[in-house]
Amino acid sequence: MTSLEWIAGRDWHRSTVSGGGAQSSQWNLSSIVSSATYQSGSFAANSWVTIFGTNLSPTSRSWTNGDILNGGLPFSLDGVSVVLTGAPRLAYVGYVSPTQVNFLLPTDQGPATVQVQVRNSAGISARVPITVQANAPQLLTSDAKYVLATHADGRPLTKATPASPGEIVTLYGTGCGVTTPAQITGQVPTMAAPLATLPTITVGGVAASLTAGSILPGAAGVYQFAVQIPTAAADGDQPVVATQGGVGSAPTLITVQK
Repeated sequence: MTSLEWIAGRDWHRSTVSGGGAQSSQWNLSSIVSSATYQSGSFAANSWVTIFGTNLSPTSRSWTNGDILNGGLPFSLDGVSVVLTGAPRLAYVGYVSPTQVNFLLPTDQGPATVQVQVRNSAGISARVPITVQANAPQLLTSDAKYVLATHADGRPLTKATPASPGEIVTLYGTGCGVTTPAQITGQVPTMAAPLATLPTITVGGVAASLTAGSILPGAAGVYQFAVQIPTAAADGDQPVVATQGGVGSAPTLITVQK
């Protein structure tokens, strides 16, 4: 499985709410939140965003390699697309179900109030506004609570396999800023282009050493950070926050054990 399919199939990429059956003409958008944490707020370019609603799609699936044509991200899945208005354009759709659609904001989306609509075989929804700003980093989570992270050997970091003080772990985020070179809009990244400006990351309120930060090759809209857990970090669940341009992410948790 490629990293593109791995990220698309992660728990952060879809909720546990499921639906099925034929699509009804009665459909609506109920909320728009971060795919990373399922919390509302502002977004930045190259962020994964989740729409919740009813009868959004007749099918349930994530994108696969078959949906990626010459490295280009899909504008629709099974006839479901997301329209961004201001200057009208389509977002990139990564997951659809009757109750949920996940989409990626383009890398060149500038700060603005953007109207979001879902288009499917039943028509096009009413507009729902979101705020896109220059900085709005979010750390991906495995369950909308614990940060998505791995040990150096690739093992997932969980409560059963916690981080150790002083250990370097990899955290994953979305909407974390521009890279050098810049990403090509609508294309799956093929190299780990470093961030032009690294965020600051705290663990338990203590500044962590960030040794590297880049886009994750093969997984659109996902960033990776090599972070050293502070040696003074206390045991237990500690809040993790990434800050970019003075804007902090929603707090997530990481389990630390000496």
